[in-house]
Amino acid sequence: MNLNAGSIGYKDVQVEDITIFDLYPGMPEEEALKTIEAYGFYFLDGSEESGNVYITGNGLGNRAIWYRAEDGKLTNISVYPYCAYAG
Repeated sequence: MNLNAGSIGYKDVQVEDITIFDLYPGMPEEEALKTIEAYGFYFLDGSEESGNVYITGNGLGNRAIWYRAEDGKLTNISVYPYCAYAG
């Protein structure tokens, strides 16, 4: 079964106008949350130490955004397939 695995990450410094779902390092976290929710992601889990995860839903074909923030600004962002289904 092809799970379309893989992820893309963006870390530390914004490069020109490159974004992931309109997110970029240095973006204010409050603004990022509005953007994440506008794309249809909802909160799954998170902490200051491990970062925050937002997903589009459970099962095949869904996506997850993980980010970590320091001092109210995004530092690390990753997007990857999210599948809570096993069977």
